[in-house]
Amino acid sequence: MVKTTATTIQTTTPTTTRSTTTTTTATNPCQNGGIWNGKKCECTDSYSGTYCEFVKDSIEIETVEATINASVKITSETYSDKLKDNKSEEFKAFSDNFEEQMNIIYRGIEGYSGVRILSIRNGSIIVDHDVIITVSNSEFSPDFLTDTVKEIEKNLKNTTCTNSTGAPKSENSQSAGLEYKSSSNTL
Repeated sequence: MVKTTATTIQTTTPTTTRSTTTTTTATNPCQNGGIWNGKKCECTDSYSGTYCEFVKDSIEIETVEATINASVKITSETYSDKLKDNKSEEFKAFSDNFEEQMNIIYRGIEGYSGVRILSIRNGSIIVDHDVIITVSNSEFSPDFLTDTVKEIEKNLKNTTCTNSTGAPKSENSQSAGLEYKSSSNTL
């Protein structure tokens, strides 16, 4: 019989645990420009939450741009296919003249800021364009837009283009050289 002896040696390494306690005093725990008033965060208009950590769901709109789609038929000029090409000299000259004349026609309309030609078609010359209106959000309403469309229609009705440059002349009669239609959109 063989006698076996087993010996187990255990070694332990002592471990040291250090703990550090840090005390911080937050003078302003508020985020996104909020100000601590000693009891709670006072958030700026754009943020909410205990620490001003959330962006508010609403955005304040200061101005509104609306477009009124209008179409005028100019019978005092002859259509050319070159008017379809917005890079052609004919288009540029026509466009400059048209915008100048429409600025005169629309100048009294509240918020009027310009026109944008959308297309030029045959049939004498038919110009589809947007009348651009820019107003403050507080002034803008469906009634404002309806009144503006009526005013544009009135201005076009009271305009007669009598020469080849389309210069408007205010008269209280239906236009012989200008026919129109309009509708409205907001951007």
